[in-house]
Amino acid sequence: RHQPRAKVLAALEGRTLTCIDDFKPQALKDTVWAWATTRHQPSARALAALERRMLACVDDFNPQALANTSWAVAMLMNNIDEGVKITISQNVLDRLLHQLEHAAQSSTLNDGYSLQQIFHAHHLLGDRFKPSVALLDQ
Repeated sequence: RHQPRAKVLAALEGRTLTCIDDFKPQALKDTVWAWATTRHQPSARALAALERRMLACVDDFNPQALANTSWAVAMLMNNIDEGVKITISQNVLDRLLHQLEHAAQSSTLNDGYSLQQIFHAHHLLGDRFKPSVALLDQ
């Protein structure tokens, strides 16, 4: 697996900070996914900006983006390297879960891939991310 250099990741993070307020759900999901899959440890400033933007537009996420983002957040928080632990605001986790629950109730969350990602996020985050029985029964 290719591992980008720290210098490249820092430059991308800096660019992210300059335009984060323009990010739509797809870009937010892709950013968290990229951080998680490259095991990047974002700066506190970048993480705070991402959380702020996610909270501002979480209602605009489609069900697939919600599931992907939940999985990526769980992976990011569990990519412990050199003793550094990344923490995502409980408010962000709660809002993602709320939107997932809403999507499940309105039957817009019905593909197996999304549900698999939700189960995986629940497994990784434990008590911090507890889907309802109705969502888990799907």
